[in-house]
Amino acid sequence: MVDTVEISVELIRPNDANAYAAGDIVADSTTVPTMLKFANASQAQLGNGYITKVRLSTNQSANVANFRLWLFEADAPAALAADNTLLKILYADGPKRAGYVDIPALATEGAGSDAAYSVVSNLKLPYTTDMTKTLYGILQTKAVFTPAALQKFFIELTVDRVN
Repeated sequence: MVDTVEISVELIRPNDANAYAAGDIVADSTTVPTMLKFANASQAQLGNGYITKVRLSTNQSANVANFRLWLFEADAPAALAADNTLLKILYADGPKRAGYVDIPALATEGAGSDAAYSVVSNLKLPYTTDMTKTLYGILQTKAVFTPAALQKFFIELTVDRVN
């Protein structure tokens, strides 16, 4: 039986406005970052499913960068590094990696808006969760942008949980 649910996380980046280079990690710390954790991604321990939609929004309306969301089936991949450092793709993370979703440039609705967002739909990215029924993620910028201090990112996955 397939159960479609939305699971989300909010990332609050560090209290600085240091510009990102394309390929940098957007994380919650410049010293000890934590993985994005999408809880209840499956109905059972070691369960599986499909990601069908990804929505990214931020509270910086001028942010029109594009991003990549890396998804992992286990916590603490070797690729995880501090905020505003280049993401390194490591062979050792291969068995943990579910894949990634490229998120097009964020957009805002104009004057008075306080957010920017982008949506990717019509996906069918398979995954298997760990014993905690969780998927893990790393947000990577694919474009240069200057963030706001303590800028927030809201990431929502729509998933079809198979078991």
